[in-house]
Amino acid sequence: GYFASPVQATRDTLAKGDLATPLILMGAQLIACILMILGFCLKVNMMTGGYGSVPFQFWFFGGLLSDAICVAVFVGLLFAGAKILQSSCTFQDVVIACGCHSVFITAMMVITFLGFLISMQVGAWLLVLTVILWIALGVSSFQMIAPELESGKSWLIYLGVVAVTMIVSVLLLDNVVFPVISGSPVGMTSSLFGSMF
Repeated sequence: GYFASPVQATRDTLAKGDLATPLILMGAQLIACILMILGFCLKVNMMTGGYGSVPFQFWFFGGLLSDAICVAVFVGLLFAGAKILQSSCTFQDVVIACGCHSVFITAMMVITFLGFLISMQVGAWLLVLTVILWIALGVSSFQMIAPELESGKSWLIYLGVVAVTMIVSVLLLDNVVFPVISGSPVGMTSSLFGSMF
């Protein structure tokens, strides 16, 4: 099974060109991300005694767009990075590799949802751990499509992919997506990480 050997399971999925399974797993991650944002919103509601109720479009579309934007940017940049390294992989290979490794991220997002229900600080720190897990699993995904990751150039490209993904995603979400769907000029990212300290 996958949990017995995630790397081998991903290799087998790549060898079969099975796109359906990774897409289903990415869909589960999308739902988990919506759930995670819902957890944040429920905690805000609890902390304000019901006066800080957050509209449906904020947590639903916020979660949906957060995951979709981050995944799209990361997969696109990972593919570009592999091509810079002259890998023969296809875009479908990148989607499969990232999709297979999304199992752990999905589980962590569900745990983060529960963490937000406990306290804002616990949820925020679990979110940080989710991001760290995503970076770590991304290394494995990149190795699947660009086996020459041993070189210094490859590591620099991967770290560049991670950095640009995070910067672009945060800028888009904090300055465009969340302000538009909430009708407020203040993005969620600032308030979320402000609650950690």
